[in-house]
Amino acid sequence: MGRDQDKHKRIVRKRVTAIIVSVVLLSALLFLLFIGIFAAAAAFKKNSGSTAASAEKPSAENEEATVEITAAGLSVPSEAETEGTDAAVPEVDIEEQYEEAVKNDERPASALEIEDIIAGMSLEDKVAQLFFVRPEQLTLVDTVTKAGDATKAALEKYHVGGIIYFSKNLINPDQTSALLKNTAEFARENDGIPLFLAIDEEGGSVTRIASNPEFAIENTDTMEHIGSESDSDKAREAGSHIGKYLKDLGFNIDFAPVADVQGGGSPAIGDRSFGKDPAMVSEMAGKYTEGLNSEGIIACYKHFPGFGRASSNTDFEKVIIEVSTEELLNNDLLPYTDAIKSGNEMMIMAGHSAYPQITGDDTPASMSVMMITDYLRGELKYNGVVITDALEAQAIKSRYDSGEAAVNALKAGVDMLLVPGDFEGAYNAVLSAVQSGEIGEDRINASVSRILTLKSRIEGL
Repeated sequence: MGRDQDKHKRIVRKRVTAIIVSVVLLSALLFLLFIGIFAAAAAFKKNSGSTAASAEKPSAENEEATVEITAAGLSVPSEAETEGTDAAVPEVDIEEQYEEAVKNDERPASALEIEDIIAGMSLEDKVAQLFFVRPEQLTLVDTVTKAGDATKAALEKYHVGGIIYFSKNLINPDQTSALLKNTAEFARENDGIPLFLAIDEEGGSVTRIASNPEFAIENTDTMEHIGSESDSDKAREAGSHIGKYLKDLGFNIDFAPVADVQGGGSPAIGDRSFGKDPAMVSEMAGKYTEGLNSEGIIACYKHFPGFGRASSNTDFEKVIIEVSTEELLNNDLLPYTDAIKSGNEMMIMAGHSAYPQITGDDTPASMSVMMITDYLRGELKYNGVVITDALEAQAIKSRYDSGEAAVNALKAGVDMLLVPGDFEGAYNAVLSAVQSGEIGEDRINASVSRILTLKSRIEGL
């Protein structure tokens, strides 16, 4: 009996010991499991914080790529967009999307990209970008109504910045669309840089499209009539109406609005101006420009610094306008100062009138350093494209040969040379002036940069 009791005690002690050991081991395992879960949670939290920080602030090496992707209009679905659905976030090949966007011109070119483009251009091509010509000046054909081999060859030789079309070039909608489409494609095939395709379609008394019954386009009222009603919405509607049919045909620039303030019943401007009140003219021109821009058409304010006082037309003779600096500032220049502040997409066209009370001589405004560089660039802080009025105008041809006129205008600070009397002569004169150092290549680069910046906004580079 005594031995049985001892045996029973030993068995109980072993069982108790086993239970204690088991409890200790289980406790150790639970403790280790808890430590593991805590460590994993901390790591996850740290990881998530790093990812969020990366999303909010890209690293220096990735920052440029992120900016480019945003500019291209690319995006990855956000957490909010996928929350509450069973769909997984799709894998996005950002590089592939970006390349596709570049190929399809779905982004504006950045300043750095434009610098790269200019660095890869020859001097000849940079000089050619400064010219805005008639199609006949390129092809040497009497009247251009289609773009074929002659246009293709001409654009391969001269990578001009723009072409302006007149009534004789525009027969009907189908013909005009084909002409512009083919011309644009030929230019793109050369160097990828788009072409400005322009027209004088002011509305009212000056039109190339609305005056042709083949286009079946309703013309607007004259700008003078629109201004007389003091309804800026009508000015915007006119700009939008004109912009829509120009865009549908393939144009991207309209040499309008006329921003001249009427003065003295000028026969050169007449009903093309909105009126005599500078504040009203400024408002109407601004709204008209908004209308053009809304349809993807770039406007061109004309004729800087103001042509409303002219007694005759620079197309036919030299024009002198006797006006003081104070009068010009308080009247003629108001539409330009307001336009520059507006942020609208536009060019400014420099006229050929002379203002001797201001400049001290009879130099045309389009060739005046005081007017273009000192005032328009310096005082008004305008850094957009400045283009001359047509250099084949008698006010210019009677005093300068084509090469001299082109070089003088560039020295004054303009960017683009509109319809020189002799395109090849003007082109060669500018090229020689740069090669000789008379005009610095940096000066040409600055103009090309402004031109390409404006082109990137309408078509992409």
